[in-house]
Order: sequence, then C-alpha cells, then structure tokens
Amino acid sequence: MAVLCWTQLVLGSACTTSKESKGPRPEPQATEANAVDHEIQPVSMPDLSRLSEPVARQVRERFATLEQATKRQAPPAELGRAYGDVGVILMATEYPVPAEASLRNAQALSQTDPRWPYYLGQLYVAKGERAKASQSFERVLKLRAMDVPTLVRLGETYVDGSRTEDAERVFTQALALQPQQAAALGGLGRTALARGDAKRAVEYLERALAIQPDATSLHYPLAMAYRRLGDLKQADEHLKLRGRGEPTFPDPLAQEYEGLLESALAYQNRGIEALQAGDFSTAVAHFRRGLELEPHNASLGHMLGTALYQQGQTDAAVRQFEEVLRWSPKHTRALFSLGVILESQKRDEEAIARFADAVKYEPDFVEARLGLAHCLQLVGRLDQSLPQYRHVVKVDPRRVDAWVDAANVLMALGRYQEARDWLAAARTTHADQPDIIGLQENVEAALRRGVKVK
Repeated sequence: MAVLCWTQLVLGSACTTSKESKGPRPEPQATEANAVDHEIQPVSMPDLSRLSEPVARQVRERFATLEQATKRQAPPAELGRAYGDVGVILMATEYPVPAEASLRNAQALSQTDPRWPYYLGQLYVAKGERAKASQSFERVLKLRAMDVPTLVRLGETYVDGSRTEDAERVFTQALALQPQQAAALGGLGRTALARGDAKRAVEYLERALAIQPDATSLHYPLAMAYRRLGDLKQADEHLKLRGRGEPTFPDPLAQEYEGLLESALAYQNRGIEALQAGDFSTAVAHFRRGLELEPHNASLGHMLGTALYQQGQTDAAVRQFEEVLRWSPKHTRALFSLGVILESQKRDEEAIARFADAVKYEPDFVEARLGLAHCLQLVGRLDQSLPQYRHVVKVDPRRVDAWVDAANVLMALGRYQEARDWLAAARTTHADQPDIIGLQENVEAALRRGVKVK
C-alpha cells in the first residue's frame, strides 16, 4: 500500500548564475599515466569523532593504505588510486576540504582515470561551485566522450550557470545516445525555458514526465512554461503536482559512491532506493543491516515495517511497527501505518485509537487525520468525524477527498444548509471539480424539495 511509504529524499544544491566563457573544445586524448600537472598536497586525517565506528574504521583503513603507498613510493597511478579512495570517502563523510585536496591529487597522479574528475565535479556541485564542476565534467568527457551520465551532469551545471547553448548541446548529445533519457529531456526543457522558448520547454518536459512520472521536480519548470504560454489552468495543475523527485538514470560511478559507507544511513538510503524500485526483498535486507549497525533507529525500523508490508508479510510488518513504538512511543508514522493495516482488517475501533494517537503527537499530519475521520465515519460517529475533515482542509485545502467526505457527512446528518455553505467554500479552491459540483447540485435539489433541515 503506497500510503505506508513515508520516506522523503531531500535533494538540493546551490546554484550560481555567472556565465562562463566558451572556448574551443579539444578532442579527447589520454594523458601520460605518470605525468603530474598539479603539486601534490599533503592530506591529514580529520577528527572522526562524529562518525559511527564502522564508518570511522573505513576512513582509517583508506588512510592506512595511502600512508603505505606513500612510504614505499608507489607508482603514480597506484598512489593516485590511494588518494582517490581517501577523497571519495572523505566526500561521503562530509569533509569537503581534505576531500577536494585528495581528489585533486588523485587526478594529477592518475590522469587517465575518469573517476577522480567525476567525483570532483560532484563535490563542486555540492559546494555550489558550478564553474569548477563544469571543468571537472568536461575533463571526464575528454576521457569518456560518450558517457551519458557525465553529459547529463555537465548539462545541469551549464543550465544552472546560464550557459544555455552549451547545455542544449550536451543534453542533445545525451538524448541522441539514449532517446528515452528523462533526465536529458528534462534538461532540454529547463534549457528551452531559460532561453525563452516556452513551447519547446513544454514539449520536452511533458515527454520527460511521461517516461518518468515520479520525477515530480519537473512539474515546476513545466508550470512556469505553461504560465508563459498563458495557460494558467495547466500552470496551476502542475504547481500542485510539484515535488522533490529528480529524474533518475543509471550512473555506475554515482551508485558506487552511494554504496560506499558501512553506516545505518547508507543502508537506509539503499533500502529506500530498492523500495521505490519495487524490490522489496532487497529493501528488507538493507533496512535489517542498517538496524544491525544502529539498533533502535525508529526511522529504519518503520521503513523495515513498510517494506515487509509491501512484500505481503502483514503480520511481520505489524510486529515491526509495534517494535518501533516500544523504542519511540510517539512515532507518528508507525502509529499511522498500524492504523492503515487495522482499518484494512476492518478493526476500525483499534485503527481509530492509532490514528488518534498520531494526530495527538502531530496535529497537522493530514493523512492520519483523514484516516481518523474515515474510521469515525465508518463506525457511525459522524459528529466526531467532521472536526477532523475541517482540520484537514484548513491545513491543506487541496484535499478534495476531505471536502467531499465532509459534505457527505453533513448530508447524512441532515445538515443541508451547512453542506451548501461547505461546498460553496470548496468551490473557491476547486471551481471545476466534478464531485464537488455534483454534490452541490444534490444539496440544492434536496433543499428545493423541502428536505427537513437540521
């Protein structure tokens, strides 16, 4: 059941708007493996006290390998790999300054290895240094000219840096190599919008969303494109659908990086990816491993319960959610998830208790409020359901289901005049919603017939 997946991936990065000069683009060529074009900088191990012990051990092991390679004066390519491995794990553990120094050393010592400029590019993106990121990804393409993930990453830095002609060029290259590449289509849509071509932006962005509907971040530029075309209705619809989902695509280097850390958070992220891909057994395995590293992590425990439920193991999911509540009695997502399962089993009074606890601890938890209202309605406690629906539309007026269900409750109670006023208020937000219009017509017809009004 989709409502049980309450994980959220927050991605974001800073942007710059400075325009970069466009120079001639050299043909890809390999540099001599032993050539060094950068003075090697010493890199010291940072304070690791904030890391979990398994992750700190990984960092120490990589520094030990680097120290051994340095002491025995290993060949440049081998020393470059050691610096690169240190840089990547420092990047993953959020030590950006020594990570940059390590990766620059790796790039200088092993100039034919595309990994180090690629990871430098990712590091610069995270730091908001778009010009440096562009230069790094350009360096990767000199080594791997047809690499689609790098073309997409480079295009993103170009469009964010207002280099729209360059962005269009590399996104077009990526699309020629992979015609169903939603990230390239989305990039071309954003580029067209930046260049003032709203019609082409709509075409590209609609194609991208048709291929990858969960790339909900694309709804915002699409809304802006429709707004420029004067189609305010479509603009409003896409603004409502705006989310944080980014277009995804196979990227082996990124996947290698994301799977690097032996930490609860890393396993949580891997489990979320598997859950979103519908690979529930893998998600269960990742969440269990995360809990081995960090027992009593309520977020991981809830996700494990969600994956078990999606896998069809309802009893195991219930036990897991109850276990989470033993660790964290006010965990609203676990309370809500138990409420959903209990409601599906027609154990409405038990579900009411769980939903009620969820909204007690998190009053604006809309889904829990709706669950509570619906269960109260099912058991005939109509007067008690109404305040729940009213709270939902106060928090989120876009919830058509809350407007409709509350109107039905008012009509069931014989409070037709209140239902008329309620639906009139609903039309201010949902002017053309068929269900609301139909209910309005029913209420007006009932009032004309002289139905007894309470």
